[in-house]
Amino acid sequence: MTSSAPEIRQPGMLAVAVPTLASSLIYSCVGFASIKAVAGLGVDSVAAVLAAERVLLLVNAGLAVVVGPTAALIAQLWGAGRQPEAAGALRLLIWLVSGLGLGLTLVTWLAAPALVGLFGLSTAAQVSAVLFLRITSAFNVLAGIAQVLTAAQRATGDATTPLWAFGIANLVNILMLATLVQGWGPIPGLGVAGAAWANGVAYALAAALLYASLQLRGSALRSGGSIDPTQVAKVFRIGLPASAQQILVYFGLFIMMLLVARFGAAAAAAYGLAMNVVSFAFIVGSACATAAATLVGQRIGAGDDAGARRDAWRAAGYATVAMTVLGAVAAVFAGPIGRFADMPASAISPLTTFLVVLAICQPFMALEFALSGSLRGAGATRPIMFISLVGLIGRLSCATGFYLGGLDVRWVFAALLVDYGVKSALYVRVVLGAGWTRPVI
Repeated sequence: MTSSAPEIRQPGMLAVAVPTLASSLIYSCVGFASIKAVAGLGVDSVAAVLAAERVLLLVNAGLAVVVGPTAALIAQLWGAGRQPEAAGALRLLIWLVSGLGLGLTLVTWLAAPALVGLFGLSTAAQVSAVLFLRITSAFNVLAGIAQVLTAAQRATGDATTPLWAFGIANLVNILMLATLVQGWGPIPGLGVAGAAWANGVAYALAAALLYASLQLRGSALRSGGSIDPTQVAKVFRIGLPASAQQILVYFGLFIMMLLVARFGAAAAAAYGLAMNVVSFAFIVGSACATAAATLVGQRIGAGDDAGARRDAWRAAGYATVAMTVLGAVAAVFAGPIGRFADMPASAISPLTTFLVVLAICQPFMALEFALSGSLRGAGATRPIMFISLVGLIGRLSCATGFYLGGLDVRWVFAALLVDYGVKSALYVRVVLGAGWTRPVI
C-alpha cells in the first residue's frame, strides 16, 4: 500500500544535471586524448580510430534497447517507494544487457571487416580499424553493465557516484593511452590496439567501481526483490524505439556529412569544426535531459502528474537559457574560433554561417533535449522515435532539394532549422497533451 512506502526525497534538478555534465565533459576530453595519442602514428591510424568509433555508435544504439528503459523503470519504481522491485528490475536489466552485449560482440567481431570497408580507408587503416573494433567490442558486456548501472544510479538521484567512478576509469584510460599506444620504458607500443585496450579496460573498471559502490555503500539497489519476467516485455517495448531513435540520429548525421562534403573540403572542415564547438551546448542539453528523466520518472512513480509536467518545463527552461547563450557566444566569435583552429580562409565564411544557424537552432534543440528526456523518464519512447523520423525526413528533404537545386552550402546548413523547428513544436504538443505521464511500472 502507498501508505507504507518509505518517503522519497527527490533530488534537485542541478544535483543531477551538474555531475552528469561533468561526466560528459570528462568523456569528451578522453575522446580528444585518444585521437591525440594515435595522431603520432600517422593519418591512417587516426582515420582507423575515427571509422571504428563511428561503428561503435551503432553498437551503443544496440545497447540502448536495454540501457534506454533503465531510467524510466528505476526512477518510477524509486519514486513509488518500491525499492526492492527497483533492485529486482536492475538485476533483470544487467542480465539482459549482458546477453545483448555478448550478441553484439559476436556480430561486430564477424562483421568488422565489412563495416570498416564502407569507409573507403587505405589497406593499412582498414586493418587497424578492424583490430580496434574487435578489441573494443570484446568489452561490450562490461560497457553495457556500466551504462545500465550509471543510468540506474542517476535514476535514483545519485549522479555523483557515476561521476567519480568514470572519473577514475577515464584517468586510467588516459594513463594507458600514454603508455600503450607508443610505448613507455619497458612497455612496448601497441599502436591503435593500445588505444582499444585502454578504452575497454576503462569501461571494465567503471563497471566494477559502480557495482562495488552499490555493495559497499548499502544502496537499496544492491539486493532485495526478485527478477520479474513480466518486465522483459516492458524493457523491449520501451527500448526498441529508443534504439531506433539513436540509429535515426546517427543516420542523419552521416547523410548530412556526405551532403556537405560535396561542396568541398572547406565546407566539410567548417561543418566538422562547428559541430565540435557547439558540442559543448549539446552536452549541457544532454545533462538537462538526464535530470528531466530522473525527476519526471520519480514524479510519475509517486503519482504526481502535475509535478512531472512542472519538472519537464523546468528542465526545458534551464536547457534553453544555457544552450542559447553558448550558441550565441560561438556565433559571435566564429571568426576567431576558425583562425585559432588554423582553418583556411575559404572555410571561415561557411563556418560563420553554420555557427549562426546552429545559434538560431539552440532554443529549439534545448526543447528537444529537455522534453525528450522527460518523455524517456515517462517511458514514452515511441513519440520520440516518430518525432525524430519526421525531423530527419524534413531535414534531408530540404537539404537534398537545396543541393539538387544548385543552391550553395549555406542553404544546406539552413535545413537544420526545419528539422529542429518542427521537432520542438511536436515535442511541445506531446508534453502539453495528456497520456504521456501514465506509469510504465
